[in-house]
Parts: sequence; C-alpha cells; structure tokens
Amino acid sequence: MTWRILAHLMAVYHGLNVLWINFGVFFAWKRPVWRAVHLASVWIAFITLSLGLYCPMTKIENAFMTQYDPSKAYSTSFIIRYFQPILWWDLTQFQIVKAMTGLTVLVTLFYAWLWAREYVRKKRRVS
Repeated sequence: MTWRILAHLMAVYHGLNVLWINFGVFFAWKRPVWRAVHLASVWIAFITLSLGLYCPMTKIENAFMTQYDPSKAYSTSFIIRYFQPILWWDLTQFQIVKAMTGLTVLVTLFYAWLWAREYVRKKRRVS
C-alpha cells in the first residue's frame, strides 16, 4: 500500500512539475527570482527531452509502482502516459520535443526581454 501511495504522490508531483514548466511563466513574469527558477526548469526539461533521456521523476514513479504492482509500470513518457488520454492527441516523442523547443525559445526570449527592460530602467534611474 505504501508503494502505491508513493507512486501516486510522485505522479502528482510530476504533473505539477509539468504544469509549472508549461504555465509557470504566468506566475514568474513579475518575479525576477522565480523567472530564473522557471527558466532553469524549462531548460532542464528541454535538455532531458531533446537528448532522449528518461525523466528521473518517471523512473522514481515506476520504481515505486514496480514495488507495488510490476504490471502497472509504463515505458512511455509521463506526458504520453497521462496527458495523451486526456487530450485525445496521438503524440509522438518527436512532437513533444518540437513543442518543448518552441516553449523553451519563447520563454527564454520573453525573460531576456524582461530582464533587458528592467536593466534599462535601472540605468535610467541611476543616471
């Protein structure tokens, strides 16, 4: 029973992490410290996906689930496992990487623009 609870808690944490990566910009855009945290999260997810690495959170969840019931472990990505049935899209790993590439570029450019704008404003105040 404990393994099942741990596996489900890990799945919830993983889901929250996916939501943070995809929608954290709405929370972080007015908070410079959180921007850095969010940008790091986006880039870590991007590198993990683009290198074809298996997400550590998925590994942990599967390890817990295997201890509970080995037949419940899965070999696909977290997104394909949990979000594809909800969205009804037939996603491939390549499509997920393309979407993540776009998200990473957009978030990086947006935060760079915000930081540059803040830098210029501070320079104007000083001089």
